[in-house]
Amino acid sequence: MLRLAPAPVVSWVGSLEARLLRAIRPGRRRHLKRLARFIGRFRPDLPPERRWEMAVRCLDGISRQGAEIALGPRYLRSRYLTIQGRAHLEAARASGRPLIFCLVHLGNYQIAPAVMVSLGVPITAIIYPMPKPADQRNVTAFRQRCGVETLERGYGGAAGALRALRRGRALMLSIDERHNGRINAPRLGRTGVAEAGNISIAVRLAHATGALLLPIHTLRSRGVHLTLSIAEPIDLTGEATGGAEGRLRPLADPELRAGIDRLDRVIEPVILDNLDQWTGIRSLMKDRDFRRREAEPASAKSGAAAQ
Repeated sequence: MLRLAPAPVVSWVGSLEARLLRAIRPGRRRHLKRLARFIGRFRPDLPPERRWEMAVRCLDGISRQGAEIALGPRYLRSRYLTIQGRAHLEAARASGRPLIFCLVHLGNYQIAPAVMVSLGVPITAIIYPMPKPADQRNVTAFRQRCGVETLERGYGGAAGALRALRRGRALMLSIDERHNGRINAPRLGRTGVAEAGNISIAVRLAHATGALLLPIHTLRSRGVHLTLSIAEPIDLTGEATGGAEGRLRPLADPELRAGIDRLDRVIEPVILDNLDQWTGIRSLMKDRDFRRREAEPASAKSGAAAQ
């Protein structure tokens, strides 16, 4: 039924689900309180009521996103989608070099690969299996309808990504993913995290192929209205290597670390400015680095009391 409904109605149904869950599930309100407190770690300047509003908007956006998948290609042709940074995309394509889109989980990030396909960019997306099989089926069907090629994350995925780039396809991967109990990017004051995960894979692939990196994200302005923004290309190699290296460099390489730092500096301000639209903040609450930090003061207090 949702596939046939107008886009604003579909998005509203997602928002309604979030409101109903908040009303009937006590656990949802407890989660919102924890999320609001966690937002305060990054925005201590905001009063508690503003942090609560941000937490509510975060869960509302997640529910809207799940419903909006039903729109499929209709979303891409609708007046509810605005694209910024087309000039950056055209300049990157005109260079003739491979392209790697570095996506972050803001707004309705699921539509980003499909938007690029609609603009004539052949996209191969690296994906993670989703926790809920129903969500996985819906997202997979959406990508297939929109012509997005997919690769599963893993060692074979990196090799497949190299092959895709050499076939002339553009690559898209999320660089703020949660993997092995941690969010690898942005750093957010942590040390030793961005050297792992997709952000490092993007930089290593860029050095192996001469690809340009294009940071990309979506933001929700109101209701169903979304803006997809393409940032200025990041050139880490200065020229296309044409796959001459043909291999992924080890992470200890200083040039790789410099490239990771550069990309991290681009995405961190965007995420911090839009915490209420970053789905990764819920995963960050479970991140082992932040949980360890929260445990340290309690341990210190216990030690002091024992003395």
